[in-house]
Amino acid sequence: MPLNHKCSWCGDPLREDPSLYPNQEITSHGICDKCSYLLQGDSSRISDFIASFKEPILVLDADVRAAFANEPILNLLAKSFDSINGKLNGEIIECQYSRLPEKCGRTLHCSGCALRMTITDTLKTGTPHKNVKSFHVIMNPNNTTTKLDLFFSTEKIENYILVTIEKIVPEGE
Repeated sequence: MPLNHKCSWCGDPLREDPSLYPNQEITSHGICDKCSYLLQGDSSRISDFIASFKEPILVLDADVRAAFANEPILNLLAKSFDSINGKLNGEIIECQYSRLPEKCGRTLHCSGCALRMTITDTLKTGTPHKNVKSFHVIMNPNNTTTKLDLFFSTEKIENYILVTIEKIVPEGE
């Protein structure tokens, strides 16, 4: 019985029958040719593509800085795209460690950040990750903190990393 292989983005089948591709590694995730094309190069195609999803999606460039974001993630963050454009993840989510003198990605705490490590792995290896859990201490506007677990997935498309937020769970829930 063949495995069910679907595009992570549109849900279309990637392969009907793995036996048709005996010399290719079979994966149960990935992206179809149509979605891959939509994400290549042209920034208006990328914006249009991620705008079609109800899930919160952030697109990072090869320097791991925000390049695109859809409306659901901007609503979740309560931010405009201009306020996150070109920023690193920790700056975007208001990680308390991104405010230290070393800044986002350069503190001792950052070395163990699951969000940072997962995105870096996807960028370097192309390996997608699904429903990864990372713990964060977020700075609130009134300078108090909120502890939460962030569940996310990553996928590499060309020189971009697509980060989908699966759910956010405040500590203790």
